[in-house]
Amino acid sequence: NIGDTIIVYPGPYLDETANIVKDGVNYYFYPGAFVSSSTATIIDTGDLTYPINFRGYGSFERNVDNYAFKVQAPSGVFEFDLIHHKGIGSIGSGKNTLYIDQPAGSPDGDILEVKGTIKTSNGGNAASAVLAIGFGNTKFDGVILHSGSAGKGIDISDYLSDTQINAYVYVRNGTAFYSNDHIGYSSAVLFNGTLETGDESNYHAIYIDSSNAGTVDINGEIKGAIYLNS
Repeated sequence: NIGDTIIVYPGPYLDETANIVKDGVNYYFYPGAFVSSSTATIIDTGDLTYPINFRGYGSFERNVDNYAFKVQAPSGVFEFDLIHHKGIGSIGSGKNTLYIDQPAGSPDGDILEVKGTIKTSNGGNAASAVLAIGFGNTKFDGVILHSGSAGKGIDISDYLSDTQINAYVYVRNGTAFYSNDHIGYSSAVLFNGTLETGDESNYHAIYIDSSNAGTVDINGEIKGAIYLNS
């Protein structure tokens, strides 16, 4: 029921076929809780009405070739130990490992906060990102890793994104921070940490191509080339 807390104890939870998130219900994962699926999206909040309260140390693994986890809520905290998205190798859009977004109409001043380590491997999901940022006020703290054959680390995918990202980002074959015509006039993106591409000959640490006039502040260590166009 709304307001209840589901406690997930240590152990493997394999091949679940249904989304585990329920609106208005809180979750706490103990260290050692591991959820894996090759048949379904494990977490798809789908525009929650209530703030999300998903905390603990759970690890999640998925190897289906589309987006792996979607967190959409007006506010709250989504906290985890590790998300690992394996993919199956085809190239296309909409295959982000973790997509975070506030529903339209969320109260001003509310923040959706996400914490943890995200890893993408195997498949060549060239048009996808490890972390995609959508609409609204969001914050991410953690580590972002892409060891696959192609892809992005962070993709600002909505022009109305107000987000703060504190992270170490490494992409073996791709751009670490990417935005293409998605920074709106009233939007501000703040990044603190490290942005690194493993293939500096072919990819950028930062790629921003925006015709709008929002603000992007990047503070920290940059390992790779920078492309800017507005």
